[in-house]
Amino acid sequence: MNIGEPEAAVKAYVARHHLSVPLLTGGYPAPPHDETGHTWHHPDAFLFRIPKHGGQASAPRDFRRHIPPFKEVLTDEEIWAILAYIKSRWPAAVRAKQE
Repeated sequence: MNIGEPEAAVKAYVARHHLSVPLLTGGYPAPPHDETGHTWHHPDAFLFRIPKHGGQASAPRDFRRHIPPFKEVLTDEEIWAILAYIKSRWPAAVRAKQE
């Protein structure tokens, strides 16, 4: 895949993250944050950056994410607490793979 082929990069990103039907406004909905989604495939630092800085900050340039940054609304401790709650809902085997 060449950097000059943004459509190919977006298609690869969509396939790699098991995203499905695009939203009418562009982009894709967030995946489930349980064991059926792909959230657990990412390290904690990456999962922290998305709510902190917004989804677009961690997406390919031509991929549209709808997650706004919450850095002005939530403290770092609150973001970590939300992530801890999400992770607490995963089965032990999934948590072990993610850590």
